[in-house]
Amino acid sequence: MENQNEPTPAVGYKKGKVSRSFSGLLACLTIMVLQACSSSAENVNTSRKDLERAEHELEIAQMQYARDVAIFRDNANKKLVVIEKEISLLKMRYELNEADAGPDYEKRILLLTQRKDALKMKISEYRADSRDSWASFQTEFKEDIDALGVALKDFNKPD
Repeated sequence: MENQNEPTPAVGYKKGKVSRSFSGLLACLTIMVLQACSSSAENVNTSRKDLERAEHELEIAQMQYARDVAIFRDNANKKLVVIEKEISLLKMRYELNEADAGPDYEKRILLLTQRKDALKMKISEYRADSRDSWASFQTEFKEDIDALGVALKDFNKPD
């Protein structure tokens, strides 16, 4: 006789199938989680490398920017020295009565000196905060120093 407490083969088979399905599902989920973790670790490493590369490129760009600013300032100061010498020559000619001085000759020299001093202060006090503001500053400064150079050349020309 059969024992009433023993499960029938069909019931035991179902329990085994559910157990195997659950184990398979658990294994698939575990593999997916492990792959996600390894992918995350790879993403973190890639992101870290990208960040280091970007920081290095930024550092290089900042050094180039600082070098460009220093070169521009050096060239501007050299031009201002030349302008200062030309103004000194005009003053000396006036003082020696060699210049064909009109009534406002001394005032015109003073105006040139003031413009030169303003440019000297402008270049020494400028703080290069951003590339955009630096580019507009350069353009404006070049225009101002060129205009001062033209004014010096035209100084003794008749009006």
